[in-house]
Amino acid sequence: PSSGFETMMKVSNFSLLQNEDSVKFVIGSEDDLKRAIEITKKYNLFHRCRVFFSPVYGAIDPTTIVDSMISNRINHVRFQIQLHKVVWHPNKRGV
Repeated sequence: PSSGFETMMKVSNFSLLQNEDSVKFVIGSEDDLKRAIEITKKYNLFHRCRVFFSPVYGAIDPTTIVDSMISNRINHVRFQIQLHKVVWHPNKRGV
C-alpha cells in the first residue's frame, strides 16, 4: 500500500507461478507487511514459489518483519535485506 502501486499488481499472474519462480514483497510499513501476509496466504504463494520479504531501508525496522514472521509462523518466506546499504553508506552509489 505505501508504494501506491498495488493496483498495478497483476494477481492473475499468480496462477502461472511455479517452484522455480520468486515473488518479492518490498515492505516499507506495517500496513505493507500485513498486506504481504494477506496476499501470500490468499494466493497460496508459499506453496507455489519462493517468497521474499524485503524491508525498505530506513523505512521499517527489519526486526518488525522478522518478529511478525515468527509470531505468524510464516516459515516459508525468505527474509532479504539490501546488504549494500549495510556494508557501505546507504547513500553510496555504484556498489
